[in-house]
Amino acid sequence: MAKRSKKKAKAKKTVAKRKTTRVKTRVKTAAKKGVKKGIKKRKKARKTKPRTFGERVSSAFKTVTGTITDVGGLRKKFETPGSDET
Repeated sequence: MAKRSKKKAKAKKTVAKRKTTRVKTRVKTAAKKGVKKGIKKRKKARKTKPRTFGERVSSAFKTVTGTITDVGGLRKKFETPGSDET
């Protein structure tokens, strides 16, 4: 009987040792990965499509025509009805 009790005691010790080593390895692997709870990776910002020459010219043309129409509207607004431009 003494042999059986020694074996049981030894088995309990090895089980206890295994449990602690398993916990340690889990902690080490998490530390190696560098993963922290609650922090997510940021998504990469999307690059904007480069503007072509035609797009640049068309946007400049729209800007110029827009300012001309706005100026014409302001002239009509502030000008007295009976006066000429000259």
